[in-house]
Amino acid sequence: MSRRRVWGGLFALCLALPACERGCVWRLVPGEGLATGPRGVAEAWFGGGDVDCADGLARCQGGVLEASQAARRPLACQGRPEACACPWSVVGRCPGACVADGLELPLPRERAAAQLCAREQGALPTGRPPTATTTLPPLGDACEADAFVCLGSAVVACRPTPRVAGTCVAACASPDPLGGRVAESLSDTQAVAVLCAR
Repeated sequence: MSRRRVWGGLFALCLALPACERGCVWRLVPGEGLATGPRGVAEAWFGGGDVDCADGLARCQGGVLEASQAARRPLACQGRPEACACPWSVVGRCPGACVADGLELPLPRERAAAQLCAREQGALPTGRPPTATTTLPPLGDACEADAFVCLGSAVVACRPTPRVAGTCVAACASPDPLGGRVAESLSDTQAVAVLCAR
């Protein structure tokens, strides 16, 4: 059998398998969120492999501060949902509420409370609303797929059209943008509270 027929048969098999997400070929492309493991392409082809759980994230939920832990989970996990999910450890509690429940940000554990907990009444402000003279900083590709980003000392709301949501009194707490469903629902005030260093 010729090599062309073998490849043609494999391609036809990919098109015929309904379990393949976006086609089997997608599973062979590196950088699409699939860790193929030691068996490489063959493992990815047949739906095996692992998911890498990120380390270095902090989040706040119901006043509880958590930090993500590095781990690997099977892509097709068959256990309890909590056993299949990426692990988080409790690292503290807010005096009150979170700035926004479920918001995740790359932060050291010791900075989680300062950035993710709602400020207590009477605390000094960490940001100011924009004025008529506030200018939008150069964005480059900083706003490609995210809701907010802090550049220099300006907190930029990326959607629908980039604009300055506020300016930090001191500096940005993190160069990493805020993205995802929770970030998209933040008000300008909440975004400034999270992204400006306290």
